[in-house]
Amino acid sequence: MQSSIPALFESKMFRMISIGIALLLVAVCIFRAGMSIGYRKAAFTYQQGDNYYRAFGRHVPRPYGIPMHDEFMDTHGAVGKIISVDAASIVVSSPDGIERVISMSTTTRIKYLDDTVPATSLHVDDFVVIFGVPDKSSRVDAKLIRILPPPPETSTTSTSHRSSL
Repeated sequence: MQSSIPALFESKMFRMISIGIALLLVAVCIFRAGMSIGYRKAAFTYQQGDNYYRAFGRHVPRPYGIPMHDEFMDTHGAVGKIISVDAASIVVSSPDGIERVISMSTTTRIKYLDDTVPATSLHVDDFVVIFGVPDKSSRVDAKLIRILPPPPETSTTSTSHRSSL
């Protein structure tokens, strides 16, 4: 009896069952991660309020009031032009007219081209790309802010202060 237990662990059937269980666990973990990400994205959109899109964005009637796939907001960042700057936050207007409040901290990295610049380098009308983490108040806590040249369809006068950086 004692010799049959080690033989069981060395058998081909035991290996196949072990591999099957391991693959099933990996698939469950991947599915759970996808559910978690989808939940966070939907929760962030929901926190914007029932009338958010009516006030700021699309006027598309939705079946049963449920946002369509392309109506979910980007939760982990923003792209657009800065319309307001203060010491702890900025407000960014995206190309589709939606305004996002971005929180900054001492750990937020701000880059212009290859250089790291201070928060005082952010100015109204700068074009930025922001990466961060959503918080419970529907703001984005910025981890990285990258200042970019303005897109071709916008005015180039807003970057005149960049020559001194």
